[in-house]
Amino acid sequence: CGRGADGLQIAPSRPAGGRVDGADGTARRAGWHMTEPQWAADLGPHGVDLFFDPDRARIRLRGDVDIATGCALVDAATSAVARYTHVDLDLGAVTALGDQGVRSLIKVRRFAEAHGATVAVAAASIVARDAIVEAGAATWLGLLAT
Repeated sequence: CGRGADGLQIAPSRPAGGRVDGADGTARRAGWHMTEPQWAADLGPHGVDLFFDPDRARIRLRGDVDIATGCALVDAATSAVARYTHVDLDLGAVTALGDQGVRSLIKVRRFAEAHGATVAVAAASIVARDAIVEAGAATWLGLLAT
């Protein structure tokens, strides 16, 4: 957990910190230049997929969100927040979400906020929704707005 690497080797010459707005008005971190087609990193063995869209990053979780998934989620979020100011969490394919999984979602949100990015749940399965609501984190994770 906390490897800080997403398996992608991108070596931009980026200035220290800061963001730039893309020509299309999207908020991106300075020095990160994405080209078409859109590409994705697969952390699939742990049920995490990371996608970089033109204006935001999207992290999709699948299956049982356990401690290994939580670690992969934190790694994906680290990579996403380094590149974008908006990160969507897609929990639509989550089949089990326990306390550790909810704690990982909260950790991702706190990390993003500390680095000037926003994280919101864009989709959630009934299982994920119930676990987040039961933990009392629905409003904080933006779940009630979906």
